Amino acid sequence: MFITRKSELRNRIIADRKILTDKDLKDLKIIDSLFTFDDYLSCSTLLCYVSLPDEIDTRRIISNSFKRGKIVAVPFCDERSLKFKVISSFDDLQNGRFDIPTAKDNCPELIDFSSALCVTPCLSVDRNLNRLGYGGGYYDRLFDDNPDLLSVALCYSDFFVDNLPEYRHDRKVDYVITDKNVYGGLTDG
Repeated sequence: MFITRKSELRNRIIADRKILTDKDLKDLKIIDSLFTFDDYLSCSTLLCYVSLPDEIDTRRIISNSFKRGKIVAVPFCDERSLKFKVISSFDDLQNGRFDIPTAKDNCPELIDFSSALCVTPCLSVDRNLNRLGYGGGYYDRLFDDNPDLLSVALCYSDFFVDNLPEYRHDRKVDYVITDKNVYGGLTDG
């Protein structure tokens, strides 16, 4: 399936995700795959968005990362750039813009992304590792500014497509984990 208009696809997936069947089971499969993913196991720092109710449950990922002693940083937007702040517990979160959970103001900003894995939000991903996000371009600019930053998108297989529209400013992710497979690198399914 080739979708030509990103805004149409975004609207459709947002609506479809609200009525997704077996969400909890699919979340569990995706999260369990991440927990055995070599790059997750070896990273010392996890950059991870805090999920909203209709997204894959990243709170379990963050909690697991705390238990493993990883540095955990969550995104916050500053004008048109994406930055990350270190949190040590869920008590360090507050609702930010659009009621998206983000770190409290007093949390330190993460500057060093070496040995970090970035769990990247998406609505859809294609076989070429193109990601359809929410349309702000924040992660595309993050990857431009940090070309060595390793990224993984978590995506329901229902929204994994053959081809997405690709524009000059779009940046691919390194890996995709769905409830059915892992794509990217040498494990491309």
